[in-house]
This record gives sequence, structure tokens and C-alpha cells, in this order.
Amino acid sequence: MIEMKNIIKLMFAAFVIVGTMNACLPDDNHALRGLPVTDNMISFTVTPGADEFTFNYNVTVNNDNPIGAVISSINFGDGSPVVRSQVGQPLTGSHEIVADAGSYTFTATIKTPNGEFTRTQTVTLANDNIVRPLTGGAANTAGKQWKLGPWSALRESTNNHTGIGGQWWDFKNAATANDVFTFKANGLNWNGAFVYGNAGDTHMNESLGALFPDGNTAGSFVTQYYIPATNATWTIADIDGKRYMTITNGFLGYATTPSDLTSTQYEMISFSATSIRLVRRVGTNNAWCFELVPM
Repeated sequence: MIEMKNIIKLMFAAFVIVGTMNACLPDDNHALRGLPVTDNMISFTVTPGADEFTFNYNVTVNNDNPIGAVISSINFGDGSPVVRSQVGQPLTGSHEIVADAGSYTFTATIKTPNGEFTRTQTVTLANDNIVRPLTGGAANTAGKQWKLGPWSALRESTNNHTGIGGQWWDFKNAATANDVFTFKANGLNWNGAFVYGNAGDTHMNESLGALFPDGNTAGSFVTQYYIPATNATWTIADIDGKRYMTITNGFLGYATTPSDLTSTQYEMISFSATSIRLVRRVGTNNAWCFELVPM
């Protein structure tokens, strides 16, 4: 009888152990969730940002049932590094495209224990980075201010690539140093308003001497009589492989010919957010060189 009781106890203990082990075994549906990665799991939106070169993005997982560890990433299609989220965290932020005009495909991807899924959205940059550095962007309604920089000078043209050679003389005088030039944006267009901030005196070439009472036809002069137009504009265009800036009803600090008072075209030989170098060629032997630097 005692032995039978011991056998029953042993059988009961074994049953408890087996039952406990079965309770601890993972439920396949619980561990893997049994959820395939489908289209409705990912939401991906791209909206315009603070200016014409910036886009806001937001990647989220749309599923009420947990699907385990999820990692999101986004490739912006412009050569920028891929951005990845922390495990289980949403992926949201703002991206600035630093590239030329064109279409760029943002690709968002989510990765889960059951696979991955991607969504794409294409954004179009109608302009390259010339408008924003020049004007401060469409949101900057006051425009961006520039002044003439130290590279500005009359130079000998030695070759067509650089357009600069030996320096004859520069524009370092009060009449050019104290003027301020404001460029305003017109959306994404390569044109806008130009404001000549005349401090009271203007540097002129002798060819304009007869147009002003205090002019000098024998040499460059400074006049107190030039009043900048209030309807001046700027445009930029690519012509025959070169880029040109044209200012109507204005010029950059030094009027080289009488026609500069109505329309002045400069070849843009270099461009950045901190320096713009432009050349106004006169014949084949020299070039009026202008550098714009931010205020």
C-alpha cells in the first residue's frame, strides 16, 4: 500500500513537472505574431518644409497588434546618408536637399521579424541652390543683403575660363564700399526684386560723365546725383553653357557704361553662399570683376 502511494505521488509530481514545462513553451502565434508585413503597416508622408529646399517626413507603423521589434529607415535619393530610427520608435524629421534641380525619391522602409516593406514618395526640386543663398529663400521676404568684396576690380582678361588676369585697379573707395545690394526671391523662379541701397554717392565710369552735373568724362568719378530705381529686378539664366545674372534698372556698385543704368549683364563665374563672383567683359582686353559678399 505504501509503495502504491509512492507510485501515485511520483506520477502526480511528474504530471506537475510536465504541465509546468508545457506552460513555459512559447506559443508560436504569440512569439511570431503570425503577421505578414503588408502595405497597411507603414504610413509615409512628405510635406514641404520651412523653405523650397526642405521637406518634412514622417514614417509610422499602422498596426494595432504588436509585431515585435520594428526599425524604420529613409533614403532621400540625393546622396545623403540613410536615416534610421531607434528600435520601436517613429521616424520623423526634416531633410534639406542640397542638390541641383530635379526629382528625388524618398524611400521609407520598415523591418520587422516577419520581413520588410517599403514605400516611396517623389519630390521635385524646381530650382537648384542658387535662389536660397542669393535671397535667403522665399520665406525671407526682406531679402538677403550683400556688399562688394575685395575681389572686385578692373582686371585684364587672359583666358575665357577664369576671365581674370592682371589687376589694374580696384573699387576700394567709400562710394562702392558703403552700398548695399538686396536680392529678393520670387518663389522658385530665377528672378526677383533688386534693391540698390545707395548711401548717398555712387561710383561711375567716365563714359557716364555727361549724364550727371558733377560727372567727369576724363576719368571715373563719384556722383551725388544718382537715384536708384525702385523697380529694379534680377534674373539668372544659363546661356550657351555659361550662367549670367542680369539686373534691370540697376547695377552692382560701379556703372561701367551708360547702358548699366537700364540693364546690366554679368557672367557668374563662381557661386557660393558666402561669395558670388561676376564678370562684365568689355571688349577682349579687360573685364570689370565684381564680388558679392554677405552683409
